[in-house]
Amino acid sequence: MGGWVLWNLCAAFIVQIRSLDDHTPLPNVTVGDIGVKFGNGGYNSMDNGLLRFDHVRIPRENMLMKYVVAFCSLHKYTMTF
Repeated sequence: MGGWVLWNLCAAFIVQIRSLDDHTPLPNVTVGDIGVKFGNGGYNSMDNGLLRFDHVRIPRENMLMKYVVAFCSLHKYTMTF
């Protein structure tokens, strides 16, 4: 494609996940705690969690894609170098 490389990329984005009024998760957003980790216990001092989106629409201006072009009809991303 002449200077373009086709990849299936992981997309970075910024999105609000909690209500500003009462700090509860927004609709279709699930947040949770992973819980106790395996191992020597040293990693249990870190707090890891999970975040799941269910049909959440992310505006294009919230996508962190300076060098990425999205082809929505193809469900593909391309990156320029």
